[in-house]
Amino acid sequence: IPAAEPSFFLSVRFFGIFALIVPAVTAYICIISTFFTQGEAISHYTLANCPEVKSSLPPISYSIGSWEPQKQIWMFAIMLHLPSRMLLTRMVPQIWREGIWQFAAYAAASIECFGLVCVSLFHVDSIAGFQVHAFFFGMWWAGTIWGMSIQVHMQRVTGHIHQDPSHFRLWLLKIFIMTLYIIVSCTTSITYPLSQIYCSLMAFTIFCIGEYLIIALNAAFWAVVLYEFNQDFEGFQFTSVRTKKS
Repeated sequence: IPAAEPSFFLSVRFFGIFALIVPAVTAYICIISTFFTQGEAISHYTLANCPEVKSSLPPISYSIGSWEPQKQIWMFAIMLHLPSRMLLTRMVPQIWREGIWQFAAYAAASIECFGLVCVSLFHVDSIAGFQVHAFFFGMWWAGTIWGMSIQVHMQRVTGHIHQDPSHFRLWLLKIFIMTLYIIVSCTTSITYPLSQIYCSLMAFTIFCIGEYLIIALNAAFWAVVLYEFNQDFEGFQFTSVRTKKS
């Protein structure tokens, strides 16, 4: 019989590093590093339907999905990200009493994570092709918006925003970030087809910059959620549960 029940404690900040900081920082590292490791490819990069139009900005799908070693670095970051993200997804909604909204939050996060993995695996140059890549990007986007909306809604209906002025300010901040996220993501969805139809370098540049901003806005929103959670809970205690035979 052990001297004590096997257990260990991990802080919320520890999970925050892997759930938020690692994927966001890695994405930007991959983007920036492509200008050094893939400089020649970028100098010859042209729009898919407009071979005469060159762009000096690479889309994220190429930076993290097609080119090496960025592809391997990104997939390693995803491996570190998913366990922490899924644990936080399982724990954070439990502060709500409404079981249906807990389930909705789990479903939204699962769709988001599944879409993120698939959009990374099935990149634009993969055998699956652009349409499959775009489908999984849409899945990731929809899961993200759904999850953000649930967080904002539940904080309002539970009255959490009225408990402290800082909670209300953070709630407004989340609404602001979510609104920006929707605007930027919709802009990218519009500017990409416009860039291909009209061979517009400006539209394609806006599309690329929008993709870069989406990463920061996504991480910023969930950082606020995690900060609020950390105000009430320090971390997670993992304790072994004995079998009935014991």
